[in-house]
Amino acid sequence: MFAGLFEEETGQNDVKMELGSSAASKPPPPPRNHTQLCGLSNLGATCYLNSLLQTLHYTPEFREALFNLGEDELGVYSSEKGADNSSVRLIPVQLQKLFARLLLLNQQSTEVSSLTSSFGWNNSEELQQHDVQELNRILFAAIESSLLGTQGQHLIGQLYHGTSVQQIRCCRCSRVSERVEEFQDIQVPLSSRSGLEQALKETYIDTEVLQGSDQYWCEGCQQLVDAVRSCRLKKLPHVLTFGLLRFLYNFQKGERYKDTSKFKFPLELDMAPFCDTSLMPGEAHYELFSVVIHRGSTHSGHYTAFIRDVDDLGVWQEEPDQVQIPPPSPPPAAGQMDFIDCETPSELIQMVIQQLGGSASVTKLCKALQESTGVSWNTRFKKQFGSIQKFLKDCPALFSVDDTNQVTLKESVLNPPCDNGLVENSSAAGGKGLVDEVMMDVSVTAEDTEMTELDTSVDNGGREATTGKGCGGDAIPRSKEGTCDSPASKRTKRSQPPPPSGYRWFEFNDAHVSPTTTKAIEKLYQGKQSAYMLFYRRHSLKRPLQAKGNPLYGVPEQLLKEVVTVNSLLDEERAQYNVAMNTLKLNIHFSWQYHLIGGALQRITEDSVFVVRIDRRKPFSDLKLAILEQAVTSQRGALEDAFAVNIARHLTGGVHLYDTISGDEQAILSSFGLSDEAHLFVWNGTDIGGQPLLTGKAHEPIVLHFTYSVTDQDEREMDVCVARSLTLGGLREHLAGLMDTQPHQLTISQVRLAGRQEQHSVVTVLPSSKDKRTLDELGLSDGDRMAAEKEAKKGVKNLAHSVADKQNKLLSLIVEDRCSPLGSGPSSYPVYPLETSKDEVLSSLKKSILTKLGITSVADGGRLRFDDDNNGLGPPLYENQTLSDAGLVQGQRVIVEPGPAPQQSEIVLYFSTGKLSLTYERVFDNKTTVKECCLYMQERMDLKGSQWHLRKTNWCGEPAELLDEETATLAQEKLKSGDTLIVEEGRLPPKGFVQLSTFLYSPQSDGGIGGDQDRAVDINATFHSTDRETLQEEEGGAISVQTMDSEPQKQACPEVPLHLQSLERYYPPVPGSLLEMGCVELSKDATVEELKNMILTLPVMQGVNVPSPSFLRVQELVDGRPGKILKVSSHTLRRSKLTSSAICCVVLPYEETLSVSSIVFNVRIKNPLDRSYGPPMEVVYDTINGTEPHEFCGFVARLLELPGGGVSMAKHKYETFEWIKIAGQPQDDGGRRRKVRSGSKVNIKNAPIFLRDGDTVGIKDLASECGDQDDFSTPSDDRGRAILVAMQEEKKKKRRNKGADIFCSSVPRRPEIGIKIFVPDYTSLRQTRQS
Repeated sequence: MFAGLFEEETGQNDVKMELGSSAASKPPPPPRNHTQLCGLSNLGATCYLNSLLQTLHYTPEFREALFNLGEDELGVYSSEKGADNSSVRLIPVQLQKLFARLLLLNQQSTEVSSLTSSFGWNNSEELQQHDVQELNRILFAAIESSLLGTQGQHLIGQLYHGTSVQQIRCCRCSRVSERVEEFQDIQVPLSSRSGLEQALKETYIDTEVLQGSDQYWCEGCQQLVDAVRSCRLKKLPHVLTFGLLRFLYNFQKGERYKDTSKFKFPLELDMAPFCDTSLMPGEAHYELFSVVIHRGSTHSGHYTAFIRDVDDLGVWQEEPDQVQIPPPSPPPAAGQMDFIDCETPSELIQMVIQQLGGSASVTKLCKALQESTGVSWNTRFKKQFGSIQKFLKDCPALFSVDDTNQVTLKESVLNPPCDNGLVENSSAAGGKGLVDEVMMDVSVTAEDTEMTELDTSVDNGGREATTGKGCGGDAIPRSKEGTCDSPASKRTKRSQPPPPSGYRWFEFNDAHVSPTTTKAIEKLYQGKQSAYMLFYRRHSLKRPLQAKGNPLYGVPEQLLKEVVTVNSLLDEERAQYNVAMNTLKLNIHFSWQYHLIGGALQRITEDSVFVVRIDRRKPFSDLKLAILEQAVTSQRGALEDAFAVNIARHLTGGVHLYDTISGDEQAILSSFGLSDEAHLFVWNGTDIGGQPLLTGKAHEPIVLHFTYSVTDQDEREMDVCVARSLTLGGLREHLAGLMDTQPHQLTISQVRLAGRQEQHSVVTVLPSSKDKRTLDELGLSDGDRMAAEKEAKKGVKNLAHSVADKQNKLLSLIVEDRCSPLGSGPSSYPVYPLETSKDEVLSSLKKSILTKLGITSVADGGRLRFDDDNNGLGPPLYENQTLSDAGLVQGQRVIVEPGPAPQQSEIVLYFSTGKLSLTYERVFDNKTTVKECCLYMQERMDLKGSQWHLRKTNWCGEPAELLDEETATLAQEKLKSGDTLIVEEGRLPPKGFVQLSTFLYSPQSDGGIGGDQDRAVDINATFHSTDRETLQEEEGGAISVQTMDSEPQKQACPEVPLHLQSLERYYPPVPGSLLEMGCVELSKDATVEELKNMILTLPVMQGVNVPSPSFLRVQELVDGRPGKILKVSSHTLRRSKLTSSAICCVVLPYEETLSVSSIVFNVRIKNPLDRSYGPPMEVVYDTINGTEPHEFCGFVARLLELPGGGVSMAKHKYETFEWIKIAGQPQDDGGRRRKVRSGSKVNIKNAPIFLRDGDTVGIKDLASECGDQDDFSTPSDDRGRAILVAMQEEKKKKRRNKGADIFCSSVPRRPEIGIKIFVPDYTSLRQTRQS
């Protein structure tokens, strides 16, 4: 019902990091933030698990009880590959390791992958969303099972279990009936209740009168009487858990919804009024210490937790003076979101700029932001912070933006002041680091550790108030002037004093941990972001003084040493990464390699570029020495002592110089805004070869495309490279010299594209009155089209308008070459830009493309087609039409490939069978009939049989109307090039009639169950052996019988990728043989008995002895498998809801009369020694006897003479290779009977079982089963599921490549899958320990 209820919201995932990597390109995990608390990384959709684990970790009684279990009880875990950990209690051991990392690991977040592996989970389970309340019960049951036979076997019961007593008092004889029940959590309905205390009052104080139809049967009075029912709490646990029932189902609307109404809960709770006995003082007084929050709706959401730090392990600081800048993370796959752990946009920008080398253009920065997070700045931040240019200018203390829109990190951010002027180790800044604290005294036990040893400078919670650190551990001061992480950042914020010790709250949002207040908890009463689980801790539970602010308290020595080792590795990685990130690779260019042409530097030598690698924190004097060494190495001789070094960039016109970085030799290189792979130009600072060189953005060279007239009939084109600072008059003089005319006789015009889609050109004449203005002031830019002409004659169209007319007819296209033997896929084909006329015919365009590509011959002459981002690859184009007629637009990708081009009388169609098969492309003459087209595709697709027809598809590829006029031509059916048709099996029937392909089915049987007679007659014995041999050779004829675990006859080639392999290979074979008999056609108003009579008239049935139609069973045939049985002979086909176009019939040795409520299915018993199943046995079960799973399982167990409670059953869903367990009775993992609420009964005919005719039910004898009792799968199921996963991944990959996710209107819902935690049987370990 609630499938997809807790689907993860996009943007909460974290990049998985591995420790010990020395690769400089991979940043190490960032250290802890200012709270000094560690978060948990999200493995895909594990936010529900992270929230619960953090709650358990900050429950000190649970954490320390777990730490008290030694290796002698839990075993010694080995992480080496191939190590035998079968005797290790993995779940408690991994919980210990996780809690130790959360306490001591100097990392912003740690992973839970080792713990989930101990659960028996794989990647698919980590990507599946679940309910945290369900996880709470299942995880506790798994922990209890894992701790059996140890000192901690009663841990969960002692901390979390309580008891309640339900009483019913007879109003007549006052007899009281009591029932005591144990509870682990209390489920609280929210409807019409204002808060927790009111809900508890209604449940445990208010009474219910049973009267009228609800009267109670009194054993004393021996009759129905009025009674009073009440419930009270008898025993309270140390930790009281409440589950708020916010997710409900509206049966009228048929949809689920989330109750977002206001529901209050107190910080302190007195449970005494709800208990039936007097408790010791303080036992009923509880304090709230954890709130698990669900944010979202019924279909998607995210879990976080507000947790009170009972032991003052964190640093509570509402507005820290220091901010942490985590190191940059590797970019995620396209379409993913928010994989960088940043709390503010300024941190995000700093991270990305650092990754880009400390400096980048705004355009490059925006692109890097989107590649790193999957979301553009405008989508994520613009609504709150404005454009990125505005945000950067509003943060002058962090970023500097020059006139070229080059963004550079300020020196104070890149290199904060340190004692030695260099970046220090993380443990050296801000006092003692966490590693130093841990390494201080490894041999000291937790009891001997004094709080004063850790608290050299206690502040805000008992922990040392260390500052946030960057990737290298540097303290990054946040400037009040330049911090713009919130719209109210310019307002002065008052620092709020920290809450008292033990009452400081933190928000745990996966990897992010931040301080919060009790006022924020009040906001969780209602809304889409509201409380979902509440944890109260008994007030009388006191903590020892040694535990306050001491993360070492209670941690076993072996875990302490492990964390020390990991922290040392982290420090080494951060130091290495810090050096690598600050190393610049600079390309050095010398002046003798260039000359100046048209205001731009052009290379004149073929010397290689000289490369210098240097630390950005070094002074310029070190770079100068490196340049001098390169000059000597170049064999050009030493440089002059006074030389200039400028930043150089490659532009369209050539190389141009910008800022000078030489001057102060003690200036740090990072202050110049140098980025990795920057280009530096070394020269004398004044001229190149005697020609003065202007530098800076104001003098950038631009290339203008000029069309000029030599004579009235002669027009020529040339590219002119000039500085943007040149005046219009200077440009006029330069052109006059080239055109041999006077400047005042020359008219210069600009021709530019205008309009919404740049569909037409506009001419702007630049008069001589603007000769003193620069080209930059006139708005001229690189690549502009210009016209230069002498004074035009009257009545003659001037040159500028002729150029505009030409430009209006031009299209800029991207040509993809698929004719050359280069490239092995669409992403590797070479592409080229092309500018051509809109009126050009496609045949001429193809010739010019092939000529430009140097291709002299192409198979079948070659053809063109266009590729659209939305619709994909289009059909081949007709070559007698122009570009505009073909619908090509600016920037369109045109593909040239081998193959014949379609003629005007031809039409290109696509065909598929509607299944997971290939799509065929075929060119037909538009006079081809539908019948001819269908017959050709039958042969092309190798489709057996003669009964096939065609069906159109709609715009999204779904089946549409039939092509029922087989004599009509394709043109008459108004089909157009690019349409897709589906080839379907079956002849077109008349209206109101149904046409059914009929097969004779001879099932494999083991004698049947529930009768002495055989269930079916062996039809194959009726035919000659030659007939059977012929059928065996035909595809779709007789199907040989295999067991469910047998390998397919044709194995998939190992080199074929999984997503291209066939699923049908791994479907279980049909338990019997099918023989095609022919086709019957009759009215939908005909009865089932009339259908049977018509089947008996078929030629194949003439040799079969069938006394009457009652001896014949008719079933629908779905995907070649017998399915629904037409049970009632008097029902019409319309009433029987016959949906399939194929049926099969079984000849029975007796008259069969099945009721509508009966189900006929096959059972197979699993071999306890392997993963195979025995032969099928047919069972008939009438659901009148009961529809609950335990009733069904009991019936089958009695037939098989197996103990009812000793078997486990599951239905095989072959198309998805899944087994749906049919529970015999409601039980939890601990084996205790679970209380079944009203309306929670499972019906085997409904979700999730959906038992139908023809289904296969697997049966396991639990007494002899040695493997996982919930695992029914076979090796074929494993392979089939692997292919399905590969297909899904391939679809996701294609959607990401094509950008299909942008156009998806809805998020697909994942099917509901229950949580499973596998716990091995530790009985033998318990017996060994007792002995």
